[in-house]
Amino acid sequence: MELEIIKLESVGCGFCTCCGTLYPMLAEGGYDYDNPNHISEAVIEWTDLLSKDDFNTIIMHYPDLNTYLL
Repeated sequence: MELEIIKLESVGCGFCTCCGTLYPMLAEGGYDYDNPNHISEAVIEWTDLLSKDDFNTIIMHYPDLNTYLL
């Protein structure tokens, strides 16, 4: 299964829409697949940095995470 990863520019990471995993963005534009974190582990300081568009992208694909992010 190929992962669908959406770039979240405001926080410099990719968001896997199928499982809610975040991957740090590398300087050359790829993702660091060796250091994943689930969106539920995001700290409030990270979520405060999300642009409105990036926040809406996450909620659109993972609506139950609204409880984690607010």
